[in-house]
Amino acid sequence: MCPQDISECSSLAPRTVSFALRRLVKAKLAKKIPNLSDMRRPLYTPNNDGIYEVVQKNGQDSIIGTQLSMITRR
Repeated sequence: MCPQDISECSSLAPRTVSFALRRLVKAKLAKKIPNLSDMRRPLYTPNNDGIYEVVQKNGQDSIIGTQLSMITRR
């Protein structure tokens, strides 16, 4: 999804979504993919490997593990 789509679905401000996506990419929990149909709007996807590492470190039963598992099921 592009930041604008995420902003519309989540009812968050575009600046908030962009800031969060930058943090997720830096933490290697999301990947930024070039959008070949519109290079001005990059696409973001969950980084399953990074999420798996966080879940393994914190445990599946932790709040973080539960939330990240919900994200990857979408």
